[in-house]
Amino acid sequence: MPNQSPQPFGRIRLPQVIEAWSDGSRFNPRLLASELAGVLRTLGPANQVIDAAFASVTLYDPATGAGGITLEALAAYFEQRAAGITETAVETASGSVQAGAVLLARHWIARLELEAESRAELAAALHLAAPAPAPGQGPQPATQHQPPLPGSAPECLALRQAQQRIEGEHSASHRLEAAEQRCELLARENEQLRAQLRAQEHRTQQAQEAAEQHRRDAEDDRRARTLLEDQLRDHAGILAFMDTSNPLAPVEGQRMVAAWCDLTENGTTDPTARNGIGIGELAKRWWRDNVEPPTESVGKRLSWALAWKARKNGGVVSKKNTQKG
Repeated sequence: MPNQSPQPFGRIRLPQVIEAWSDGSRFNPRLLASELAGVLRTLGPANQVIDAAFASVTLYDPATGAGGITLEALAAYFEQRAAGITETAVETASGSVQAGAVLLARHWIARLELEAESRAELAAALHLAAPAPAPGQGPQPATQHQPPLPGSAPECLALRQAQQRIEGEHSASHRLEAAEQRCELLARENEQLRAQLRAQEHRTQQAQEAAEQHRRDAEDDRRARTLLEDQLRDHAGILAFMDTSNPLAPVEGQRMVAAWCDLTENGTTDPTARNGIGIGELAKRWWRDNVEPPTESVGKRLSWALAWKARKNGGVVSKKNTQKG
């Protein structure tokens, strides 16, 4: 029993090819069928079997197989349709099959249809360009009454090949121009990317320099803190000595240091150089003004602790005391 598979995607049954022409082609279907037959005969030897990827048989006798379809067999089918024969079969290597059992790849037959249309247009243009006799110069030559040449005639094929060369050159030129434009576009995009990369590298360098500066500043701060901590450790006893809340710190000692700080402006000036009065006497006056009248023992302790030993009474001798002496 014959086997028939459903029409696969991307395939069209052979009779549907001409049916589609009837719906949308600007050429007479019979003329286009004749031109398509001529295109098929120029594809290769007449007995060449068409690749099954382009033409295949779906309805066949399993005993004999599907069989291959030659270019000649398919061309003969379209020639019969061009002659007006609608009930046609297609010959295969395994015998005759109905045209509806032959499937063609849509993309393959579509390319052949375009070539057939181009040949038909060229043949029609060539026929119209043939010279016509001037009026009143006798009967027209017999060639004027002949039908136009088919698109696969040698004359038309020569013109078609020349046309294809021109189209190919134009297409190659167009592709070259498009490639050059693409190269220019890519070059501009590449330059933009390079500029962006340079800007990013500049920002990265600035960030690295800023990070290095922050690192140096942090290192300087760390060293400064370390130095300050060392100094604080060195002066921890002085700080404890001057801490008024420290019960072990002597109040008189704190007052004595306060007197020295006030009189010398924290150790920056020599108070005896301004007025010729010794530091011991100045300390007694400070004590009287800020604490209480100093006793003799307090005066001695102040003179001992704060006086300059190189000077009498801890300071220079005033001119008044020199005259008295």
